[in-house]
Amino acid sequence: MKKQKIAWIDNFHCNLFSSEEYHENGIDGLFNNLMRNGYLPLFMNESSLLDKGEVLVIIAPTKTYSKKETKEIKNFVKNGGLLLMSVGCNEKESVETLLETFEMDIEEMPLGPIPWITDTHSPSPTISQEDLEKYWHEPKFMEVYPLGCRGTCHVYASISYLGKTYDLIIGREYKKGRVILIGDSRFLLNENLEFSVESTRRNKPQYLTFWVGNIELINDIFVDFNRAGSLHEH
Repeated sequence: MKKQKIAWIDNFHCNLFSSEEYHENGIDGLFNNLMRNGYLPLFMNESSLLDKGEVLVIIAPTKTYSKKETKEIKNFVKNGGLLLMSVGCNEKESVETLLETFEMDIEEMPLGPIPWITDTHSPSPTISQEDLEKYWHEPKFMEVYPLGCRGTCHVYASISYLGKTYDLIIGREYKKGRVILIGDSRFLLNENLEFSVESTRRNKPQYLTFWVGNIELINDIFVDFNRAGSLHEH
């Protein structure tokens, strides 16, 4: 069965995001990014709908995935779907079966907000023009944890600290599909991606209304996914 250009947002595992578009923990910015990449974003409230779409986004679930759901997601990816998970260590237990299936891991080492610059989300945010020029086109995280992967994984974002490198976003092919793991449960929320409602943009510095590096990274993920899909078709 040919998949439709639908991007499902998991909404039935007590996920830690708001459906109110103007909230910092809302995901209307994610909806915009999915639409820019050619997908119709829809909330998914039952796993039986999964195979009708092409993408599944999981954000900070607090309810554990059952064996049946894990098998369905595994088959979804196996048959050419993209699984995009934004999960920190606090929600690791909820996705443990998925991590085991795709041989990935979230380490219990909080790295906090990255890059380590002045807090851009404080009540009185300040960031130097030098830092803005240096970091605005790089990925930015709210509360990230390092990731692990058995075998070969593509690293989309990492940080080096005291002589050691920590992977923060990783991806791997699985049969005909692809799995992306982001070690930050807040990465895809409005506060870290973009606000789309004009009223929320007023009186805010531009870098608080959208973060270019994260938008560009999401686009890169879909470029890789679509390129791999084209290769599988041939």
